Amino acid sequence: MDPLALDVRLDGFDDPVGVFVRDERGAVAFGYNRNYLAKSDAIPLSLSLPLVGAPYPDVAARAFFDNLLQERDDLVGFARRVILAGPADQTKAQLERISAIGTKLWQG
Repeated sequence: MDPLALDVRLDGFDDPVGVFVRDERGAVAFGYNRNYLAKSDAIPLSLSLPLVGAPYPDVAARAFFDNLLQERDDLVGFARRVILAGPADQTKAQLERISAIGTKLWQG
């Protein structure tokens, strides 16, 4: 499996708040950016991911990010498969498509 690194963004902040990574074995992790952690107005993405300098390993990262997309239809399943698996060259284009429709999924 190809490694993957995705910036994680939060409304109200210009720069990424962290990075979600997948290694060649398929394990994922999430870490907050140091610059974000230094901000006085930094907030955690979740109570399960408090603001700390060390990256969160696979179990914690996967539990949070896997549950961001609601289980409604095949499109959501496709999005999960793309984010957590697949070659990096195909993943980028697919993630761009998912990004374009993500708001619609979230709003219902």
